Amino acid sequence: MSAIQESLKEMSVEELLALIAVATAEAKKKVKAPKGAKEAKGKGAKAPKKGSMEKGVLPPQLHESFAWVDYVLADAKANGWPAYAVKGKEEPEAASEERDGEHVFPNGKVFNRKNAMSLSKFYFSKKEGKGANEELYQQFAAQYVAPASPAPADVMDTDAEEKEASKAASAATHSVKPSASKEESKAEPKKEAKQPKAEPKKETPKKEAKEPKAKAEPKAAKAAPKADDEWLATCPKDDAFYPWEFKGVKYARNHKNHVYSLDEEENPDAWVGLFNGKKIDTSVDEPEDE
Repeated sequence: MSAIQESLKEMSVEELLALIAVATAEAKKKVKAPKGAKEAKGKGAKAPKKGSMEKGVLPPQLHESFAWVDYVLADAKANGWPAYAVKGKEEPEAASEERDGEHVFPNGKVFNRKNAMSLSKFYFSKKEGKGANEELYQQFAAQYVAPASPAPADVMDTDAEEKEASKAASAATHSVKPSASKEESKAEPKKEAKQPKAEPKKETPKKEAKEPKAKAEPKAAKAAPKADDEWLATCPKDDAFYPWEFKGVKYARNHKNHVYSLDEEENPDAWVGLFNGKKIDTSVDEPEDE
């Protein structure tokens, strides 16, 4: 350590500032990971709960069941479908009829993804291990490929940090003018350090700066629905339903704000209502077509 201190005395101001920038970047690398872990433990309310669903993103554990619904939808449009039972309805859905080369319901209604949800459960339930068309499920399982696991979120970009350190060192080197003597080089940083201290005195009084903060807090409390707007902004604009959690209860919701409950396998199940931005309006009837 003494040898290092002696070598520092021989360095110029430019070399010392560059060394400080590089040393600071190295220190951040070593403390960044532990610091993030402590913050995650300390902020239990903000940290994602185990098993919680990310807004607008399909969790990996639901990918296969959603892919199975898409597979049934494609098969039904290409080959038609038999009469099938729907949970919560006494009468089964009618078998398809072919009209002008297209498979539709007898009333002319087009088969959609909502219908495919019910038909997929009728064809095969993975939890129960049985269904009316297990052969189709086996065909699906043979070609299904699970999505790749995402990279760990806590992996640091060391190259980026090294570039930042290099930029900081370069900026520090060019910001200090070469001096003719050590006395002049020591005097210049002191003058630059005093300048920021004089500027805050000319700013407005502290009381005026605190007033906007006090008024902003009630507005933040009233803007609670914005969090849900963020979910809607990330929800794909398609016919699929995506996991959505509201007041501690998990549902399935699409970009049209149609809300369904989830069954034991966490697939969309029964109609709940229409989300209006503040609550789920259960008085709204289930739409005929999604």
